[in-house]
Amino acid sequence: MNIVKFRDVVIEDDIYNHELKGKYVYCVHWTYLLPLDTDIQEIIRLEKISNLELDRPLLSTYSEYLDLEKTEEVNQKTVDKLLYLNNLTPDDDITIEELKIFRRWLATQLLGTVEDTKDITMLNYYANDMMDDTIHRLMDFTSTQVSIVAYGSTGIGSIKHSSCGCSSNTRSTINSSNICDAIDLYTSGIYNYMIEVFSNIEFWSSRKEIVTEVIKYLENIIRVGLPLTSVTSTNYIDCTCTNIDSTQQELMTQLLRKLITSLGYIVDGDVAGNKYFISNTLREWSTLLYEKMFWM
Repeated sequence: MNIVKFRDVVIEDDIYNHELKGKYVYCVHWTYLLPLDTDIQEIIRLEKISNLELDRPLLSTYSEYLDLEKTEEVNQKTVDKLLYLNNLTPDDDITIEELKIFRRWLATQLLGTVEDTKDITMLNYYANDMMDDTIHRLMDFTSTQVSIVAYGSTGIGSIKHSSCGCSSNTRSTINSSNICDAIDLYTSGIYNYMIEVFSNIEFWSSRKEIVTEVIKYLENIIRVGLPLTSVTSTNYIDCTCTNIDSTQQELMTQLLRKLITSLGYIVDGDVAGNKYFISNTLREWSTLLYEKMFWM
């Protein structure tokens, strides 16, 4: 489909003066002129008809009144926008849906590489979207009322889900009273242990194949622009947020770029001269971002 613009001039033609003068309109098959408020699905349907005949004004009749500059401009803007959107697609062997479950994916990949009971418990918790049997049992037997935001597939306790599946990490004692919350103590303990494990350079150095895949995921998360900071709404919508904090988003994007660099040092065996940078970046990422990197 194409859009054309006509000049704002009065001619001795009622159809032109009423329907086309100074207006943008659709030009179907580069032949028939239809109002811009025509339903887009109808335009698509008409474009698919090979031998189309319509009782509509013809481009050939009014071509001398085209505003060529504006016509070129509006179509170029459309092309520029589409080119921009094309750049927001991930690599050809990974999908946005896969990127959206990064937190779960990473924990699942790592689960097969550990034997320590604490490591297994921690990774199992994240592989199951921040839920495990211990939490289920605590929920069954704990009478304390706690302000848990969401259970099940959306995680627990400290994670508030935004309008794009963005998560807000607000780790604090979430019990409204001063009574200890067993679930919060447990999940906070897992969170702290995750930071300890994920900040350990040796942990990643012994898993370079997974690290290479992590780098790929991170690069694509940045490319498609998944939100890395909180938004205000609590309703679920598609992950194309416009109300995120752009400054915070840029800071978190910079953190992911630092993480990519750090993991690259690990893959290349170039740790010795960059240990402080790598260690700090791993700790900062695991503290601020890992739990947020789930957009379903």
